[in-house]
Amino acid sequence: MIRNGDQLFMYYSGYDFTHAAYDIKRDKFKGVISRVIIRLDGFVSLDSDYAGGSVVTKPLTFKGDQLNLNVETGVAGEARVELLDRYSRPITGCSLTDSDPVKGNFLEKTVTWNDHSDISRFAGKPVKLHFFLRDAKLYAFEFG
Repeated sequence: MIRNGDQLFMYYSGYDFTHAAYDIKRDKFKGVISRVIIRLDGFVSLDSDYAGGSVVTKPLTFKGDQLNLNVETGVAGEARVELLDRYSRPITGCSLTDSDPVKGNFLEKTVTWNDHSDISRFAGKPVKLHFFLRDAKLYAFEFG
């Protein structure tokens, strides 16, 4: 794999015959070399349809002062994040209703709650992340 900016390039070759079932004189020009382009961290995603869905992480302890998402939403889609304490209770000011919707295609979008992103007061303490997705794909998250 080769990183090229915000993408990963993977090259591969393909032929229309098996390993031992070819005649080198007849078949030597039947192969192709191709390239697959994948977004960074785009190997797997947590997907939701328009009806929406959610997932809660196990307790996480982090360093940093903000949460960034690698996410892609449909035109009418969105992603929201809620911070929960170790007992799965919403943390005041960081609930789903406080979460500003993330809409669009981002490799690194900072999550905000009521236009604020600073979550440094929770650093070093266990928190759970409750992701709500509607017509969206969540590829990765990172504390920064």
